[in-house]
Amino acid sequence: MGKLQEVPQLRNKRVIECLEDLLKQANEGHVQGICFMVKHAPYHHSIGIIGRYEANPLCAIRVVDKLSKVLEQRVRAMESWG
Repeated sequence: MGKLQEVPQLRNKRVIECLEDLLKQANEGHVQGICFMVKHAPYHHSIGIIGRYEANPLCAIRVVDKLSKVLEQRVRAMESWG
């Protein structure tokens, strides 16, 4: 008889759903490139560029700049709460 394994609570459910959706879109040919940053643990991160963004870094930097501005707005909004 096999071992019973506990199913962990999925604190990162939204992350999993997002990755599954991106994978589905990639399999359908709708995702051509990704710029990503991943938080593994406190003070441990990964970043990367793949696909069309890897081939065209100018396009990638424009998207990353937009992301930076969105993050900056969120930080400012959080600061105004305090």
